Amino acid sequence: MTSGAIRFLSYAYPPNALGYCGPDDHGALADYQRAGIVDPGLVGLIKEFEGAWPYLDLIGSSFGLDPLDERVVGAYWLGGSLLNRISTTTIAKSLRDRFAGRAGSSWDEIGEALGAGGKPDHAFHVFGVYPWVGLMRSGMTTEPLRILQNCRIRWGQVVDGNGDTVTVLSQPLEFDGERLSLGEPSEEQARWPGPALGRGEWVTLHWDWVCEKVRRSELMALSDGTTRSIALANRSIAKPRTGVLA
Repeated sequence: MTSGAIRFLSYAYPPNALGYCGPDDHGALADYQRAGIVDPGLVGLIKEFEGAWPYLDLIGSSFGLDPLDERVVGAYWLGGSLLNRISTTTIAKSLRDRFAGRAGSSWDEIGEALGAGGKPDHAFHVFGVYPWVGLMRSGMTTEPLRILQNCRIRWGQVVDGNGDTVTVLSQPLEFDGERLSLGEPSEEQARWPGPALGRGEWVTLHWDWVCEKVRRSELMALSDGTTRSIALANRSIAKPRTGVLA
């Protein structure tokens, strides 16, 4: 459980530091991450991530695992085969119980996306539950695209890994007025407080931070999950607007 909780922070802290989600005490989360200590106080703080915790709870309960088991945490942030073993009915019931009240009239679209192959990972939450895709369908594009690009977990290859700011080659999210897609790789800067990264290493990114180094199997899972969620988002964009998550 220790490594899972700290790994969760590596992905959850960047948006939390910007005030987008989770508890107000950003400093406490940073202290826990630096110290690598897990105690009931940290678990309580993690439960305040009201978007992520329901998914961790769903995945963990489906396999008799603690929500902060490293396998659960990895499956939520990066996707993977573990999620394929959770039935669509189970996913839909869990998300309906937790999010339908906030989704309002857009719940039917979320349910359709689940039926079309949505999985309970972060990519699905970003592209399928958050309101940004619905706003794009209504004609607002610039800010939703910026949020989607930064909020999704993306992957990249290190170009220069020395110092607190590293250069990573990554595919940006693009929108041509009708469809979302991943563009040609381009360089971006990201913060990284850890040890030096080697040129060519693969990492994940969330907002303007590097989260961690990842293995090829994890990259493939993240790529597959992102591709799937973008495809579901494009189905939604193509439909007439009926409502967005409040």
